[in-house]
Amino acid sequence: MLGTSDGVKALALIILLLIIGGSFAVIDKANVLKSIVSSIVKKFRNKRYFLIAIITFIFMGFGSVLGIFEEAVPLVPIIIALSYLMGWDALVGLGMSLLAITFGFSSAISNPFTIGLAQKLTDLPAFSGTWYRLIIFAVIYTVLVFFLVRYAKKIDKDAKKSLVYEEDLVERKKYSSADGFINENFKDKKTVNAVRCFLIMIFLMLFVIVLGIFIPQVSDMALILMALLYLIAGICTGFLAGMGVLNTFKVFAKGMAGISASAVLILMGISVKHIIVSGNIMDTLLYYAAQPLSGASPYSAVIIIYMIVLCSNFFIGSASAKAFLLIPLLVPFAQMVGLSNQIMITAWAFGDGFSNALYPTNPVLLICLGLSTVSYPKWFRWTFLLQLIVFIMTIGFSLFAVFINYV
Repeated sequence: MLGTSDGVKALALIILLLIIGGSFAVIDKANVLKSIVSSIVKKFRNKRYFLIAIITFIFMGFGSVLGIFEEAVPLVPIIIALSYLMGWDALVGLGMSLLAITFGFSSAISNPFTIGLAQKLTDLPAFSGTWYRLIIFAVIYTVLVFFLVRYAKKIDKDAKKSLVYEEDLVERKKYSSADGFINENFKDKKTVNAVRCFLIMIFLMLFVIVLGIFIPQVSDMALILMALLYLIAGICTGFLAGMGVLNTFKVFAKGMAGISASAVLILMGISVKHIIVSGNIMDTLLYYAAQPLSGASPYSAVIIIYMIVLCSNFFIGSASAKAFLLIPLLVPFAQMVGLSNQIMITAWAFGDGFSNALYPTNPVLLICLGLSTVSYPKWFRWTFLLQLIVFIMTIGFSLFAVFINYV
């Protein structure tokens, strides 16, 4: 299983996950991250909900325009820390980062791994039909911000309303103040400022790697570079904080151990996909799922296409893999019932992405939950209604695309 392309990618993500867990344990122990993030909090102390809107827009833009998804994982713990310092919980942090980037990836404007690739496979002009996708993006963004702000306001009124109140008690206590403080072992203020600048530089380099994934040399080495940067950040922070070699590595190992359970879930997720695909079960499912399309009306056909891709996404999380597998099969069926390729691609993009933040077979979801205090059942409970609303809305967008003959 680990010998497959998915297995190799999952292994790389697991290694990255473990290193992030270890590094953040050291950085957290030194209290440096709190000091950095607290400066952001102070600037937005009186614009709390505006901060949610800004961060959500940035992460949705990453997914919608650049097609970034797993590359944003290292940024998730930072947003969770920011959420704590604002007085919210891990769910708000995950919402501003994980949910936002997933929803952006799905309501794609120029995502090269969904819209770009699918249009290339169907000989459509690159990123054509942008006007309708901009409307979809704006509506989904508005719904997500409303959902997050509404939940954040509920916590502001009563912290016990948080779905992860008990799980977050320890973390919330660590980030109870936005004043920021540094490990007492730091020698002087000059060292403190140097470490802050060092970590800010590391985070900026991570940001550059995220933006540089379209450069082949960067894309091929992205996960390795991210893991290396986090390793350097964690170890160097421990040394500079005066924690000592032994204690630094002890805290690092403890952080890795605390997150290691997520690795098992990730391996279980790719095992399901491996069994389905290697047993040719997927081919059989696709064949029988496509049969209803032969006699369907355009309106029912677009829903069937949506559902085929939505079900396939449980087993095949990769957008590009699904594109090469499904688009050649769906094009003739769409043409047969009078659907334009643009409409078919829109339904395909909807089915491909939103459920990545819901299906337990998605490694990125499991990694992000592993980096937080949120269990999958609590995450499912928190996001299910939102996912249902978005599902109904995207069905509506798909049907309206048929109505206006979107091309």
